[in-house]
Amino acid sequence: MNQIFNNTNTKLLNLEKKIVSFLTYHVPFLKLYLYDNISTRITLLLIFLGALAIINELFITIDMFFLSRSTYQELKKVTNLEDLLNHELLTDPKYFAKEIENGNEEFETMEHFFKKPVHVSHVSVFCALINGKDRFQPIMDRPLKFTFEFTPEDFENSKYSQDYGCDLYHLKLKIYHFFKDSSIYKELIEKGEFDLDNFTLSKNIFLYNPMDELMDNEKLNQLPLCFLKIETGDRLKCELILK
Repeated sequence: MNQIFNNTNTKLLNLEKKIVSFLTYHVPFLKLYLYDNISTRITLLLIFLGALAIINELFITIDMFFLSRSTYQELKKVTNLEDLLNHELLTDPKYFAKEIENGNEEFETMEHFFKKPVHVSHVSVFCALINGKDRFQPIMDRPLKFTFEFTPEDFENSKYSQDYGCDLYHLKLKIYHFFKDSSIYKELIEKGEFDLDNFTLSKNIFLYNPMDELMDNEKLNQLPLCFLKIETGDRLKCELILK
């Protein structure tokens, strides 16, 4: 028994020496922490625990990615965007944290948390100015480009969980204000060719998602962008109809 113990101990010491030699050669600054047996073993233990934490985080990230991608694929298969208004990820309590007692919260399971689509943090919108008086012809050769970045203030009043970010109405509202603040709008006002006093979100702004689906239903305005097949960094098409 002692012989077996001694052999095992010798192998572990040899393995330790090889690891220390490898680390000091490739990571020279670790020599500062490997100056005696106790310091060496504490350092090796911390490196081992750190490596386990990184590996665990990596697997969690991979799991989250595939669950989230699966949700996006499911959303993209929906042909009628109005059907997304009753999606279980928006209505089922199991996907959200809930208060239990004394201000404490019970959070959703890891699987349910990762299954939720990630909120949209920024998008680019290309707005074509369309002459609604004359056969809906483009007014400009190139569309206006607006880039929007969303912060928590942009979705604090959302009907649904703030986890899902900005809703469609808020994005349309940003397009509306960016257009009215643009130099092109001022030029159009000066020319007086169109009735811009009655330019509204519902009648003049027509926004499409990346699947080229028109999002003009009033009910859809409450939906978060991530439930309308939109992801961070997407380029959206928009038509501003001037009459």
